[in-house]
Amino acid sequence: MKKLKLFIHVSNSQKYTTAEVDDDLLISQLIKENSQAGISEEVDAYLEDQEEGLDKKITVSKADLKNGDHVFLGRCKKVSVSINYAGKSFPLSVSPATSMKKLKKEALKYFGIDEVSGADLLLWYNNEPLDMRQIIGSLTEFPTCSVSLVLATKNDVNG
Repeated sequence: MKKLKLFIHVSNSQKYTTAEVDDDLLISQLIKENSQAGISEEVDAYLEDQEEGLDKKITVSKADLKNGDHVFLGRCKKVSVSINYAGKSFPLSVSPATSMKKLKKEALKYFGIDEVSGADLLLWYNNEPLDMRQIIGSLTEFPTCSVSLVLATKNDVNG
């Protein structure tokens, strides 16, 4: 039995927590121990940037979770995202475990911005810049499951 440190992201909370778990812990138990009381049966677990939820009947090791992985726990199966940039909007539907890093990359591609030009751009939510390890599902809550973001430089967004 091996201990793993996982970063746990949950709906409607931009702050993630850490959990030290045994690798023989069932995914269903991981959910129960780290989600809101009373709704754990409806909550799914997703590994960062994965489309499909993890099978609740298998162990952490069988799910191939590794030390330092980011895991999202929530009820949304998909999140409708709108990324606004220079008056244009990029609508997309993604897994709730999609990272800001991946969303930014998709947005740069959509808006035709190369990585060098886009290096200073950040994704913003409610006039706050987002950490690139943030997971989109943590910005929404069931049943809404939608988020509007802005792609801008630090100097472009005014409170």
